[in-house]
Amino acid sequence: MLITPAGEVSVDEGLTEILLDLAETLEERTGRPVDVEHVVAAVVLANRAGKIGSDRRLRTGDDLLLMALAPQIEAVFTRYGGLVAEPGADEDAADEPAPAANAPPAPDEAADRT
Repeated sequence: MLITPAGEVSVDEGLTEILLDLAETLEERTGRPVDVEHVVAAVVLANRAGKIGSDRRLRTGDDLLLMALAPQIEAVFTRYGGLVAEPGADEDAADEPAPAANAPPAPDEAADRT
């Protein structure tokens, strides 16, 4: 995983399994619904806070790494509501605009509620 000074992240394919393991461990430790994107966001926040270096190797079972990431996971959920990307930044979400908060439910949603 590489973090640029601007905070942009590139993740090697080989890290998928490690990120999944870290997500599972952090979910157990924090009680939050942690996924891989949350782990990546926590790594970026920990790097910005000077808790881990941008060259830090991610490994399963690294207690020092987990101790640095757990507070950052909490920050992702308390400060950002668990969102790690801007709304609509997801390719799937870009196809359909998000409904306004006060918009009436779509007809199929209304039928499900009755």
